Amino acid sequence: IEEVCATLAARAAAAGLHIVNAVPAGHFLHADRYALQIVLRNLIGNAIDHAAPARLAIRLEGEALILADDGPGIAAAELPFVFERFHHGRLVDQTGTAEATDADHGLGLAIARRVCEQQGWLIRVTSATSAAQHGTRFELVFDENST
Repeated sequence: IEEVCATLAARAAAAGLHIVNAVPAGHFLHADRYALQIVLRNLIGNAIDHAAPARLAIRLEGEALILADDGPGIAAAELPFVFERFHHGRLVDQTGTAEATDADHGLGLAIARRVCEQQGWLIRVTSATSAAQHGTRFELVFDENST
């Protein structure tokens, strides 16, 4: 987690995303390091591109790794589609045209989900967009039997 956060620190700072890694130093997880790096890069990169300026907290809850931001959130109607390839729900303006950028190709969350599936991990997302409560939470469960 620290390594991925360090590689994305400059990009996050430029976008206004403050990353807080609350996972205890020295915590060890028996998992494919490369697969976890791919998933984390995509989830943190997504927060940089879509939640910033915001705060992203990374923490453990039981057997799950939580990445939760306090950004604008994802509309409820878009949630079922966020893991689909080339989905640009939050980038579609009122005329229905996408404002895709070089940094956003609509593949990050699809890649994250696919890697999780290959590893036997579960990835879930919840989000809120109201003025009173907003933000997005991704949950990685490394032992699907503990859900």
